[in-house]
Formats: sequence, structure tokens, C-alpha cells
Amino acid sequence: MRLRKQISLFLSFAISITSMNVTALSNSISGMTKKAKAADIVLTSSPEPTNNASAAAMDADMRVIFTTDIHGQVVNYDYQSAKEVNRGLNKAYTLVKKARNEVGTGNYLTFDLGDSVYDFTTDYIYNHEPEALQPVYNAMTMIGYDAITLGNHDFDYGYDYLVNQLETSGLEQSCVLSNVYSAADNKSIFGVENKIIEKNITNDEGQVMTVKVGILGETVPSLSSKTEKYKGKLVTEDILENAKKQAAALKKKGADIVIALAHSGFGTDNPKKKAGDMAYMLTTVSDIDLVLAGHEHIDFPTGSSSDAHYSLPNVELKTGLVNGKRLIMVQDSCRGIGVVDLNLKRDETGKIVVGDSKYEIRKTKKDTSCDEAITGTMSKWDSVLKTYCNTEIGTIANGDRWNNYSALLESNEIIQTVHEAQLDYAARFVEANKSKYGNWPIVSLARYTKYGGESGGDYADISGKLMEGNLDTIANYHRYVYIYSMTGKQLKEWLEWAASIYQTTGTSKDTKWNNIILSDYINKTGGNSLVQEPYLGDWSFFSAAV
Repeated sequence: MRLRKQISLFLSFAISITSMNVTALSNSISGMTKKAKAADIVLTSSPEPTNNASAAAMDADMRVIFTTDIHGQVVNYDYQSAKEVNRGLNKAYTLVKKARNEVGTGNYLTFDLGDSVYDFTTDYIYNHEPEALQPVYNAMTMIGYDAITLGNHDFDYGYDYLVNQLETSGLEQSCVLSNVYSAADNKSIFGVENKIIEKNITNDEGQVMTVKVGILGETVPSLSSKTEKYKGKLVTEDILENAKKQAAALKKKGADIVIALAHSGFGTDNPKKKAGDMAYMLTTVSDIDLVLAGHEHIDFPTGSSSDAHYSLPNVELKTGLVNGKRLIMVQDSCRGIGVVDLNLKRDETGKIVVGDSKYEIRKTKKDTSCDEAITGTMSKWDSVLKTYCNTEIGTIANGDRWNNYSALLESNEIIQTVHEAQLDYAARFVEANKSKYGNWPIVSLARYTKYGGESGGDYADISGKLMEGNLDTIANYHRYVYIYSMTGKQLKEWLEWAASIYQTTGTSKDTKWNNIILSDYINKTGGNSLVQEPYLGDWSFFSAAV
């Protein structure tokens, strides 16, 4: 700075003296320029706006757009039920483009939070043509995300498959995964562990603000064990502990604001170590300014007083703020997108902070147009999947009709069929391993997956011919069967878990649940059932046979 000032003063002085020898002036300036170059000083007549002490105070709006839990739903068509649906990435991308156009080029960032695969379509492609690029990854490349992270289901098809899909699609270049490392050298192996995106955003007055946006990506530490065990290959860190570390590192590297891409459910204010649902706790990290979350397949904020999330400390019903920060979640399968507008304020010192913020969950609807390019990524598989799903595999006898409208109240043929199929599979496994398991008794757990929980049409209803496509309505992810060995004590506790679904009224104050797990759950969440993903997904205390 001292040298810059000297040069400026010299030039002003030289210009004021008309009798100065031009050759001498030229030589003098030339000598000083050489010195300036050696000191890495660049002189410009109109410097670009920078975040330093000389920056002018201003504010500008930046829009954040995101998708999550796509689960292979590339197009607005359900192959199993053979009907069009009001969801799909081809519809969601229309909403993304509209959200981008509303604010102009340069004033937005677009993210995805993982679980791009794992549905009927991605299962089929994985099993029938494992070398093929999944259409969903191809479509995501077209959208042009600024950053993505990975969900637990992205690991379902194995390490090598995931690496190949990311590299082939080019999505590895935008992947940020902070809490998963190589067990060999403890280094990040899926993209980068964090990144800074530098954006020039323009306000209504035409002023330009350069903002450095720090990005971290967190995923469920348990990953997946569907097709491959990752023990010894990958290590994971607790989401909260890792986020604190990554956010601090980003701030140290110069990030003005930090956004957490969290493939993580809402959670509580007192989560277990390495819990999958940590979004609430991420809002308590001082260096994180915005939390985008998924995994749980719900919308938040809802603005509904009956929503149990609002019973947690510092979750505001009116504003939707969580611990004073914006936390947004959207449903799965591209039923909508999340849009967050952040007002960024820069003071005279160059410091940038988040001021007001507003959010919107934009839902895909019947009249939402479908992007043709995204639709085209399924062209190779469209007729193949339709033919496969329309393949007859059996007939429902005696003209009966199978449905699960009353699955919570009585036995029905659909759940019973799943039980019988699982028992048959397990019996053959035990017989083949008789020396180890002898004549051990076998019990079956069958989960009703379609019972109206997501929408009025969310039921299984089958009559006449039984088609291949019906299997997914009977049992989601039907390609995976797990066999566990357990003690009598564990079996008793499991039966209590199953029975808890029928405890639907009252609270811990007027019920007499003696089971510690049930009581603790009721006290902490206000819920009345343990039959939920956080519990069903944790079978670590049982011994897996296969």
C-alpha cells in the first residue's frame, strides 16, 4: 500500500509540472512499475467490488434452490401402477428454471441433498444393465447443480457402482461430502469435503456484491448395507461434530456465509451419537447460516400447530425459524422444490451477514409442465419398464380383491403374502445352513408400505391378475430380505415395538407404558408409536445372518 501511494503521488506531481522532460518521466514510471510488479501490486483505474475495508455498505438478495430424495423419479410416471403422477424431476426442473429466471443470472445457487437412486426403476437398471448410467444422474447433470451431496441410499448399490456413476455423469465435480472418508488414508473420496463458491450478485440498484459461499455436505453415518458392507473401506463421522469442524474451516478459508447440505432428518435437541436425524442441531452451529435438509421425506416448515417439530425449543411456528436460522425440508420423489431467499448485508468493513430470509416450498402439480430434455433421459428404459411391469406373475384366486385399506386394524391378504414369501425364503436358508441353525423357529416382520400415509391414493388395491408391477405396492424395495438371529428377550421387545402402533391416543401422563423405550419416546417427541424409520432403521443390536 505504501508503494501504491508513492506511485499515485508521483503521478499527480508529474502531471502538474508541464515543463518536465517526458523522456525522464517515462523512464521514472518504468522503473517504478518494475518494482511494483515485483511486489505483486496491480494498479487499476476502476477496481471491482471486493469484501475489504474499503468496500461500500450495501445489501443484495441471493436465492438458494434445492431438490432432495429424488429416488429415481425422473419422469411423472409410476411404472408399477401404470399411471401418471404429479411428481418427477422433469416437473421439478420446470419449477427450478422458473425460480432461477425470477432473480436473474448470477443471483442463485442450486443444490441437491442426495438419495438420487433406490426405487423400482434404479433397481431394475442396476440389476439388468449395471454398466449403464442411471437416467437420474444423467438428468442431474443437465440441471447443472452448483453442489450436491450424497444420501444413504446412494450407497445401496456398492462402492464401485457409486464411484462409476459419479465419474461417468460428471457429478463428482460438484459433489461435497464432509463426513465420509476413506478408511485407508482418512481422506475425502467422493468429491471434496467442503468448498467455497464465489458469487457476484447484483441488487436492484445495480450494485455488485462478491460473496464467498461455504458449502459442507453431511449424510447419515450408517450409510447402507443393502449390497455391500463398508466396514474397513469407509469411515463416517458424527454429523454435528463434523459440521462444526467443517464450518469453522470454511470461515477460516474466507467464507462469508456457510450453507449445510444435510441428508438428514429433523431430529431432536438431544440426539444420539451418529444419529441420522441432525438438522435441528445443525442450526445450533454458530458458523452455519442456512440448513437444507432431506432424508425424512417431509416438508418443513409446515406452519401447523399440530406438527411435533414445533414443540422443540426455539422452533417458531409463525416464522418457521429454528434457533433463529432458516431450516428447510422438502418431500421426496420431486413432489416439490425448496426456495430460500437470503438478504445479504455488507458493512463498511466488508463483513457480510445474513439479514432477513424467506422461504417457499413449491409443489409440483398436475398442470406443471414437464421438461422434455429431462424426460428424454428415460427414453431408453421407458418401454422396457412398462413391458416388465405389465408381466403377469400370478392370478388372485376366486375372484378375490386384495387391498390394505384396513391394514392397521386387521389381517389382510397382502401382508400375509409378504409374510409367507419371507418365511419360505428364510426356511430354505435355514435348511441350507442346518449345521449352524438347526431347527430354530422363524418369525416374519412385514411392513405395510401403502396405507394412505402419503396421500388418499396411497393404497394397494389388486384384483384379477397379479403383475410384476404390483410387487412394489405390496412391499417396497422387495429385492432385499434380511434374516436376523435374536434372543427371546429381543423378540419380546420387538413385539412391543410392533404393538405400539396401536397406541394412538393419550400421552405419557395418562397411559401406563412400563417399557422404558416407549416412555422415553413419548416424553421426548409426543408421539405414540415406535414404528418409525429412526427405530426400524437401527437393527444394530441384532445379529445379521444374511
